[in-house]
Amino acid sequence: MAVAPIGIINAGNPTHTCQDGFNIAFVNQDDVNRDAAATMAAGVAAAFIPGATVDGVLETMTKHSSYLVKRAIELTMDLAYASHRVDEFAAKFYDKMLDWPWPSLKWKKEHFFSGSSLEILPVTMALLHLCQGDVNQCLIEGASFGRDSDTMARAVGSITGAMRRTSAIRRDWIEACEKANADFFEEVEGDPKAKFYSTACRPVEALRAEKRAAQARVDMLERILG
Repeated sequence: MAVAPIGIINAGNPTHTCQDGFNIAFVNQDDVNRDAAATMAAGVAAAFIPGATVDGVLETMTKHSSYLVKRAIELTMDLAYASHRVDEFAAKFYDKMLDWPWPSLKWKKEHFFSGSSLEILPVTMALLHLCQGDVNQCLIEGASFGRDSDTMARAVGSITGAMRRTSAIRRDWIEACEKANADFFEEVEGDPKAKFYSTACRPVEALRAEKRAAQARVDMLERILG
């Protein structure tokens, strides 16, 4: 849920992002959740590539995943590809995948259990496919999917936001979120007028620093190679 910035700072380089995501996720994740965080970060990085497509991002995420995460993705995407609507997919997913790969848990609908990454990440990818990268529709379907829906919406919104850019997001939603979080923006930026744009300038400047460092490395290699 919080790994998207690693994809931003490594925009366009999903392989490096996956490595960074795996290492940094260790701060508060382990096992399959750590693996899935790395896969999620790689998806965000791939989404920033100019001309990125839904299928291309899905392929990149599947490639940059551990065996167990990849298997969960494959089984879930089979259900998504066989579905025409999100509600149809949701019914199939909760019927076949909710307890995977631990059917002995015998999950029951009256029991509350926060979903693991083996549920959240594949659903995120399925929503990306079923909504064909429409950022607003992805946010609606993610938030409406059930169980750990805020994480699903955040994840699919991060990927589609990177693909479609800010202009594709409903302006009234942006304004409502800025109004509701005015105190947070002021605390982070030290400016009562701060908004999403203010905080977005931080990773942009970080990327510019990355560019300068990369150019310095290229210049050095040219000097070494003569």
